Amino acid sequence: MAREKSKKVSQEDRIAFREDLARRSVGAYRRQCIGIGILVILFLFLLAGFQIADHLDGNDEIKHESISHYYHDLRLIEIPLIGLSGFQLGDVFVGFLTAVAIFLILFTGLSPKENLSLSAAGYLLLGVAFVPTDFEQRGEGINIHLICAVFFFLLIARVAIVLAPQRAKFAKWTANVDTFEKRFKRIGYAMVGLPAIAIILHLTDIRPFDDIIFVIEWLAIAAFAAYWLAKFHEFDKILTNEQRGQLKGKPNIIERFITKILERKSS
Repeated sequence: MAREKSKKVSQEDRIAFREDLARRSVGAYRRQCIGIGILVILFLFLLAGFQIADHLDGNDEIKHESISHYYHDLRLIEIPLIGLSGFQLGDVFVGFLTAVAIFLILFTGLSPKENLSLSAAGYLLLGVAFVPTDFEQRGEGINIHLICAVFFFLLIARVAIVLAPQRAKFAKWTANVDTFEKRFKRIGYAMVGLPAIAIILHLTDIRPFDDIIFVIEWLAIAAFAAYWLAKFHEFDKILTNEQRGQLKGKPNIIERFITKILERKSS
């Protein structure tokens, strides 16, 4: 019976099914980009919240000069709003890095080179997560954790500076070409320059203020989040209006909000 039913499917239905599947796949790809960007932003808010709270409470004993030292933070998190309860902050830190690393490894890049760079960055991020820094916050020198973090940012920056702008010529309006190139290159340069400054301050033990390295690292991670939001917008501009209209399902409120923000920056 199953075979007889399958024979009744017309060629037109097969083509329509494949086209619908392709459209849904594009929609899923765009949502993956926006999803990872939002996940990183939530993590940044969590880090900033704890850092600011520690200063306001005068908790100098658990002050973190670098984001990496949250690995050693044994405090329990109680944030019922997002379902975090009874987890050590250090475990949340490792869990977040692991989740992003797995995403990068499984994510399919838009070219073989991009795919290789993102996958390699994912494996490096696993090194960042599972090979922590020393408990002492100063005088550590160069270690595996630092090396993995540096090459992670370099690989993502390579995608943003070199590979992403190569697709700008496929934008449906030529006015978008310069916008794409400038946006991705600025993000890429930030992911090179900010970690470089943090490394110099770390190795020279220069601290204009105690949180300087934390702030620079926070901004570098923010640039990483911006890359994924820009990647989401890239799809929005490369697809023609007709193709976008064919995507199943209307954009959700988050997609509309981020699209409006990026379009304002483009104007």
